[in-house]
Amino acid sequence: MMDLSSKNRRDFIKKVSITGISGVGVVAASSSLATEAPSNLQNTKVFDNVNAMRSASLSVGDVVTTLGYHNSLDGGGNQYTVIVDNAITPDNGEYIALNTGGLIAKGLFPSGVHNIKQWGARNDGSDCSEHIEKALIWQQSAPNRVLYGAGGTYVLNRAVSISTGLKNVYSTNLTRSYPLVLIGDGDCILKASGQIRVHHFRFPQARSDHFIEGICFDGAGIIERVVSFECTGMPGNGTIKIAQDTIVKNGLAMGIYCRGVFARLYFDGSIQNISTEQPYPTTGLSIAQGTNNTEYTKHVVIGSSAHISSISNGYSPIRDADGIIYIAMKDVTEKHDATFTVNPGATFENCQGRAIKSQVVNNVIVGPIIKRDSCNGLVDIDLQYGGGSISNAVIIHKNSAVTYAIGVSKRALPDVTGVSVTHNTLSIIQDDTSLPVTTAMISVGVTDSVPLNGVLIQGNKVEGKVKYFSTVRVAELTSGINEVVIKDNYLKALQTAFLQVWACNGGYPEVFLRSSGNFVEGSAIHTEQVQNTRAFPVTCNNSGIAPFNMIGEVALTQTRSNVSGNAQAHALTFDKVASDHLGLYNSSTGEFSAPFSGLLKFQCHLELHNIDDEHGDLELTILTNSAVSNSYVANSINLQTMKSNSKKYFLKECGELQVQAGDTLSFKITVAGSTNGLDIVASPNTFIKVEAVPDLS
Repeated sequence: MMDLSSKNRRDFIKKVSITGISGVGVVAASSSLATEAPSNLQNTKVFDNVNAMRSASLSVGDVVTTLGYHNSLDGGGNQYTVIVDNAITPDNGEYIALNTGGLIAKGLFPSGVHNIKQWGARNDGSDCSEHIEKALIWQQSAPNRVLYGAGGTYVLNRAVSISTGLKNVYSTNLTRSYPLVLIGDGDCILKASGQIRVHHFRFPQARSDHFIEGICFDGAGIIERVVSFECTGMPGNGTIKIAQDTIVKNGLAMGIYCRGVFARLYFDGSIQNISTEQPYPTTGLSIAQGTNNTEYTKHVVIGSSAHISSISNGYSPIRDADGIIYIAMKDVTEKHDATFTVNPGATFENCQGRAIKSQVVNNVIVGPIIKRDSCNGLVDIDLQYGGGSISNAVIIHKNSAVTYAIGVSKRALPDVTGVSVTHNTLSIIQDDTSLPVTTAMISVGVTDSVPLNGVLIQGNKVEGKVKYFSTVRVAELTSGINEVVIKDNYLKALQTAFLQVWACNGGYPEVFLRSSGNFVEGSAIHTEQVQNTRAFPVTCNNSGIAPFNMIGEVALTQTRSNVSGNAQAHALTFDKVASDHLGLYNSSTGEFSAPFSGLLKFQCHLELHNIDDEHGDLELTILTNSAVSNSYVANSINLQTMKSNSKKYFLKECGELQVQAGDTLSFKITVAGSTNGLDIVASPNTFIKVEAVPDLS
C-alpha cells in the first residue's frame, strides 16, 4: 500500500500514472501530463477509448488496454480483463459492460493509481456527479484503495453522497466500511452547478477513517454545506484528516460540517468565502454533537497550514459568522473530555463573528494569526466553556474592531480547571479615529454563580487603543473566592481604564486581584468597578499583593464665581464626575468615602481667577471624620504675594490620610480679606483626584 504519510505522495502518483509499474504503461492521471501513448503493450488489445472497447469483438480472458476513457490520451486509460459474472453490477469504472454476450471488462489498474477519469469524469462542463460518486463508492469497497483527483474542473449538477449506489455484491449496511482516501494534485476542482441545495459532497454513516488532500470543493455560491461528514445513531470511531492544499470554498452556510461521533478531526487545509444573507449562521468549519451525549468528536486539531477566510453573514439582525465552531457535548452538565488544539501559524482572516469559538473545556490555542481589515466582529478567540490556554496569538485589526479580542467564560461545568492567557499580541491600526474602538483585549468572566479562579493573564501586549485592557466579570458567591492574576502586561493607549470589573447576576461580589508589572504608556493604571450602574467593593487578597488602586476624579462643568472672602469656609463640591470606580464620591456634600481600611491619597488642583488687591490669606483644609487621622490645614498662602499680574493663582496640593472603611474625606477653602468674590475656574487645571489603597498589614 502507498505510504500516505510521505510528503511526496502526490508526486509519486503523478509519476506512476505516467510510467506505469510492473512493466505495463498507463495513461497519465493528470490530463496535463497525458501527452504520450504508453509503451509495453504486448499481448493486449489496444483501443482509443472505452466505447471502442465496448463495441469490439472480445472473448473471456482477453486483456484489453484503452488509451483514454472518452478520447485517446484524456487521462482515463486503463487495462482490463474480460470476464462473465452475473452477480456484478457494472459501475463504468472497475466494471464496464460490453455490448455483446453479457461480457464485462474488469479494470486492472496496473499503475496502482486509480483516478476519477477512469470512471468517466471529464472536465468539459458536462455533469460528472454519477462518475465521481461511483468512483468514491469503489474506493471504499475494499481495503488499501486510493482515489486520485486528476487535474481539471469537474462540474456536479447534484449532490454526491456515497451512502447509496453500492455494487450489489456489497450490503448497503457496509457503506463506508473502509477508509476514504481521496488525493488530488492541487488543481482538481469539484464544482457545484445547478440549483441551490443543501449538500455538495456528503459522507453519511461515516464510521471509518477519511483522508483528503489536494482537492478543491467549490460550492459555487449555491451550496449550504459544501462537505459534510456525519456519524449519528451508530457506533463510530473514525478519523477525518483534511490535509494541505485541500480547499473548500463558496458555500452559503458551512464549508465543512462534521456531526456526530468521531475519534479525531485534523484540519490543515483552506476554507474560503462562506457567505450568505439568509437567517442562519455561517461557519467555515463546524464540529457539532450528534443526537445524544455520546456522539461528539473527541479531539480536534487545527494544523499550522490551516487558513480560514471571508466568513460572513449579511442578514439583519446579525447572525453568527465564525471561522471554527467546536461543540462537543449536547448536555453541558456531562463530563467533558474533548480536546481542542490550534497549532502555531493557523490563520484566520475576516471571520465576521469569531475566528475561533470553542465549547469544550480542554483548549490549547497556540500561535494563531488572526486578521481583520474589512469587518467588525464579536470575539476573535472565544472559549465559551473556559479551561486551557491561549498563548502567542497574533491578532491584527486594521480599521476594524471587536467587542473582545480574547474571551473566556467559565460555567457551572464539571472538570473545568483554570485558564491562562499569555504572551498574545493585539495590533490595532486605525486610519480614522471616528471608527469603533475594541472594548478590551481580554475578557474573562462567569455566566453562573461560580468562582472565577485559576485565571492567569500575563505578558500580553496591545499596540493601539482599546477601551480597557481587560474586563473581569464575577459573581457574588456563597462559597469559594474569585481570584485573578494579571501581571506584566503592556498597553499602548487606553480610552477608559486598564481593568474593568463588573458583576454577574447582580449582588456585590468581591474579587481578589493579584497584579504587578502592568504598564500603560502615558496613563495611570486603575480599575473601573461597576455593577450594572452601581459600584461594588473589591478587597485585596491574603497574600499581601494589592489590587489596582481605585480612583475617583471630579471636576467642574462651569466656573464657580463669587467665592467670598471675610474668612468664610466654602466646601469644594464638584459636579463633573470624570471617574468614580467605587462610588467614592458624593457630589452633594463633596465627600469621598473609603471603601476599605488603608489610605486615601489625594490631589487637589484649583485654578483661581479675579483675585483683587484686598484678598488676603487662602487656606485649603482637609476634612475627615476618621478616628485614626485628623483634619488639617494642608496649604496656607498669601494671595497678594502669590497671585500673578493677571490676578490668577494655581493651587496644587497632594497628600494622604490613613482611614478606616467608611471614613470620609472632603475639602474646603477659606479666603480672608476682601468681601469680593474670586472664581474657581472650570478648566483642566481644576480637579480633585482620590486613590483608595488597601491596608495590607
